[in-house]
Amino acid sequence: MKHLLKQWTVVTILILSGINLQACSESDYSFLPDTSSLSTWHAGDTVSAKAIETFGGIDKCFAAEPIPDGVWARMQGKTYKENPHIGRDDLRHVRALHWDYDEKIHIGEMVCNKMIAERVAHILRELYEAKYPIQRMLLPDVYNADDETQMRDNNTSCFCYRAVAGTTKLSKHARGLAVDINTLYNPYYKDRPDGTRFIQPATAEEYCDRTKDFPYKIDHDDLCFLLFREAGFEWGGDWTTCKDFQHFELIEQPTVQRIVERGKLLVGTTGDYRPLSYCEADGNYWGFGIEMAEMIAKRIGVEIEYVRTSWPTLTADVLTEPQTFDLAIGGITITETRKETMLMSNGYLTNGKTILCRSADVNRFQSLADINKPEVRVMVNPGGLNEEFAKENLTNATIIVYQKNEEIPNQVAEGNADVMITEITEAPWYVKNDTRLAAPLINSPFTHGEIGVLMRKGQEDLLSLVNTVIAQMKSDGSLRELHEKYGLVYGYE
Repeated sequence: MKHLLKQWTVVTILILSGINLQACSESDYSFLPDTSSLSTWHAGDTVSAKAIETFGGIDKCFAAEPIPDGVWARMQGKTYKENPHIGRDDLRHVRALHWDYDEKIHIGEMVCNKMIAERVAHILRELYEAKYPIQRMLLPDVYNADDETQMRDNNTSCFCYRAVAGTTKLSKHARGLAVDINTLYNPYYKDRPDGTRFIQPATAEEYCDRTKDFPYKIDHDDLCFLLFREAGFEWGGDWTTCKDFQHFELIEQPTVQRIVERGKLLVGTTGDYRPLSYCEADGNYWGFGIEMAEMIAKRIGVEIEYVRTSWPTLTADVLTEPQTFDLAIGGITITETRKETMLMSNGYLTNGKTILCRSADVNRFQSLADINKPEVRVMVNPGGLNEEFAKENLTNATIIVYQKNEEIPNQVAEGNADVMITEITEAPWYVKNDTRLAAPLINSPFTHGEIGVLMRKGQEDLLSLVNTVIAQMKSDGSLRELHEKYGLVYGYE
């Protein structure tokens, strides 16, 4: 009986298994592919086309984005070292896929300067679509930022804060403006005066002979060369004093030369700050800062075109890609925060925070303490240093953020606010042109600073020219005359 029972049990299991298998075979259900390597973006892993589709498609696999915290942590002390030239905000993390001769899709990543990140992501996408073989695309941190080691491994990369091999000069890689592709098969070499040859990587001697055919070779007919050249890069294989067949670096045109060739200076300005920068209804600009911009354009020998910006978006507009203007001017205070991420000229106008109020309230507001009361309505424009000052120093007052800076004086005069936080450069113009207004603390500003010209990093030639113009205007008296024209105090005795 026990034996019979065991037989029936086996038969039952087999029957049920058959039913289950048949149900599975008749079902449309299929297991989802593993996308964990894509979700964590684990460079070096291979993935299937199905996994890419499940992950969200090919478009999601090519991007240039701010550097994630995890990647930034990996870079510390390796590819990234503290320095005065480039920071995290200057760099971007590029995600990409690439093929190799193994006919598999590989996950890749690199860090680039934000000036080229979008271009590089686009080039890598084009190479992927063409199934162009790239063996590895890992951050050099995997190799402890040792250039020789990563090149021997035929790695493709971009950013690494280091000097040019054999020199103390910073490499374009130190700014994230150069990309090295398939480095073992496309080596760097330089012939020395004694007849010897310096080669990197040292194991790549056989690939220095470019008359031979071998895998991963870059030449003038190569798709990689064609795409980088079209995107504004030069190839190290065309250099004459040395050869760097792996190397593509951005051709950086000096800013002033680019402006001259364009024929106009593009000036970003808010156009809402009398008497420094104001745009009339007909589109005409006037003001102290506008005349400074005209002097700069005259020095370069070009026309001028104004591009509207705003206080909340000023920094973003200066740093945006593609670049929309060459410099920004008109009431921009020189601060250490701005100098950390951008370039600022020497000062051309002394400045400080003060207030506008109604003439009838002059005796009411004789100090910051008089203003810092709940019943006092303080109006400021958004996103600038006026709003920052009010929120830091007038914690008891009622702060009103009003969108249009040029309308705030009238709001105060009409009684819709009691005080406007402004500058000693702006207040006199409104007092002169509206008898309802007063600036009782103009001779005792709350802060002291200077106004300068703002521009992005990498435009040192333009910065030098602007500083030369300012120095010349101080020397020949024309800067003092400009102060007198607009009723401003000259602070450069």
